[in-house]
Amino acid sequence: MTLKFLAGIVNNENNQELIEIFWEAVTCNVDSILELGIERKIILLMHLLAQSKINGKFDNRIPNLTQIQNLIDDIVLKDIPIWEQHIIDSGYLSEVIVKTVNEKLQNKEAVFQEFKTATEIITGLANRNEWGSKTKVYTRLIGLLKIKNKQLKELVLQKLAQILDETIDQTVLQESLKKIVPLLNKEILNKYIKIILAKIITIVPDLGEEVLNQVYKLNNKFLNETLITSSLVKILIVMPTQKAITISKKLLIKPNYELKFAAASGLFWAVKTIPTQEAIIILKELLVNPNSAVKHVIANNLPKIIKLTPSLAREAFIFLREEIMNPNAGNNLKSVATEGIVEIVETSPNLASEAFTFLKGVITNSKIDPYTQSIAAQNISKIVIMMPSLVPEAFNFLKELFTNPKANSDVKFETTRSIAEIAKVMPTQGAFTFLKIVIINPKTNQYIKPKVTRSIIEIVRKTSSLAEEAFVFLKLVITNPYTGYNIRSEFIRNIAWVVKGAPSLAQQVFTFLREIITTHNTYNVEYEATRSIAKVVKIKSNLTQKAFAFIKNRIIAHKDDINYAAAISLIEVANVIPLNKASYKPINELLTIIDLTKTKDHYKGLYLEAQTTLHKITHHLTQEYEKGKNPEVIEWFTESFNKLPNISETRIFLKEICQSILKSGVINELESKFRRVCN
Repeated sequence: MTLKFLAGIVNNENNQELIEIFWEAVTCNVDSILELGIERKIILLMHLLAQSKINGKFDNRIPNLTQIQNLIDDIVLKDIPIWEQHIIDSGYLSEVIVKTVNEKLQNKEAVFQEFKTATEIITGLANRNEWGSKTKVYTRLIGLLKIKNKQLKELVLQKLAQILDETIDQTVLQESLKKIVPLLNKEILNKYIKIILAKIITIVPDLGEEVLNQVYKLNNKFLNETLITSSLVKILIVMPTQKAITISKKLLIKPNYELKFAAASGLFWAVKTIPTQEAIIILKELLVNPNSAVKHVIANNLPKIIKLTPSLAREAFIFLREEIMNPNAGNNLKSVATEGIVEIVETSPNLASEAFTFLKGVITNSKIDPYTQSIAAQNISKIVIMMPSLVPEAFNFLKELFTNPKANSDVKFETTRSIAEIAKVMPTQGAFTFLKIVIINPKTNQYIKPKVTRSIIEIVRKTSSLAEEAFVFLKLVITNPYTGYNIRSEFIRNIAWVVKGAPSLAQQVFTFLREIITTHNTYNVEYEATRSIAKVVKIKSNLTQKAFAFIKNRIIAHKDDINYAAAISLIEVANVIPLNKASYKPINELLTIIDLTKTKDHYKGLYLEAQTTLHKITHHLTQEYEKGKNPEVIEWFTESFNKLPNISETRIFLKEICQSILKSGVINELESKFRRVCN
């Protein structure tokens, strides 16, 4: 950086001797001032020469200028892609490099990497006018769009989008539309074309209508109507609001479906940015438009707009309701309209009861297609959750629907899902009883069972009065050999909620978990059950000693590997054990866990948890020992000394115990023996 600064200063001086001294020092490396390899030296020279220009040309006062340029160019042109970024960073452009870049761009059979390098260089230097003005670079890139290779053409469009800004001549931008818009039928190019068109309209708003017309004309040439429509929408969105509204209204009366769709979409975007009263007028006009394209756009966008203009909620609700009942409306429109009703109720909760009654009618109406009925059954729970007073009526309705042998299977599926969703938020005895039947019924759709499982767990969690019944049921499902893997795991994982609701069941739950760990020889059962034992102990701490005695024998798996579930559960149990005279009991196991995990990155969290717990217990033991000697601690460690792992953490722990012995007063025989063993 300092040398670049000096090069600029020297260049501005009218002192030939100073120029020669500076450049000889740089190129000849007098007194080994610059210890650089050839590559670093080339980079340095590129930066220094770029700083030494007069009227865009290298300063011919520089000694050996031609030789320096030849040295740089020989190295750079051997592999110009590697030097691409250095050319851009330095701004170094010799006549030879300019010629080479131009050749790469003009070559119709160009290799992708070489073409990419050339375009990167001219666009990378566009902001610095090293390749002429931005307008000149933009024009050059537009000329490259005639290349046939789609991958290269996409690269050119990407670079056009990158450099496009308000400094480019507006006439050039207008002319470029003729080259850019026709490429919209090429799927691979659409992303950058849409960005370019949006930028052009943003820079020159007066070109918006012309862009729109050019895009629409493509509809007569190409069959990709979805692409044309999405492009029209994109253009309308970036146009000035009032102009977009005016053009959209004109397009709305055109017979073409795509134009109507784009026009309606444009109006909806405009409505978000204009005063409420004007927005309401436009929305009302759209609501009475009979065209199917417009209706589709309305159904998709109306709920979002109603959040901005809630006074139209009822009219929007009526519109969506009529479309759902319209036999000529497509299934997609009906499903969107059904979901739209839910969103409108979120904005206007006073419509909840009416919406609930309507959706009930849709579900039971034999003239409505099953697909729409299933969508209604899926969404009815959302209405009920917003208005809890509907729960009893909704539950009875959905239960009857589920038990109706004539009901469509998809409708039954969504009905069950709705009951499960309602039960999670507002648990009841009736819902629990119903969902129990669903979960044990072998005919129940397997895809719905996980949702039902989670709802049952929520009911158990929130309704303590059901704890005993829930425990009996959970045991039944968990021990059933036909219960699915995920459902069994989910129930075991959450069985501790039973103890939360009824602490008196703690011993039974603990015994059950211990039994399934020893009898079900599967990893997932052992893992979840072991973790649940720790959860039970956290709720009912009088089980800590039993839990500790059971888990400590399981922390080592086969081949001296750690049993993660047992290890983390033991740490959690150790943290529940009251800090008293018996606090030393988990020490051995904690040190074992530390020994097995300290060198394994994937067990780092477990290692840190064990360390933290060990420090907490050690601190308590040493503090308490200093206050009043506890021979039980010394006896225990003396007996188990040989079992402790030979690691630094063990030595640190024993050292702290020894220090607490010294601080406690006169050393007795037992303590003296312990110190000798430690040493």
